[in-house]
Amino acid sequence: MASIPLDVLLKIETQRPDLVHIIHDLMATDDPAMQSVLERRLATEFLSGMSNLTPEETLQLSACCAGRQYGDVDKSILH
Repeated sequence: MASIPLDVLLKIETQRPDLVHIIHDLMATDDPAMQSVLERRLATEFLSGMSNLTPEETLQLSACCAGRQYGDVDKSILH
């Protein structure tokens, strides 16, 4: 199962219909390695454009850009 919560995926799908195919591929795979690849691609492409996610959701999604799971962010190092 994808690490990105379903409610965040639905927001991304609504805001960026051009990324729907990535979300569908992500939801269709059970392979953890492929999920990580797809999450990274989705996060990178989504965050490269305009976003209506909350700042917290944006921060948590940014972890996927580095190949980590959604929310895997060390907030203690943020300024």
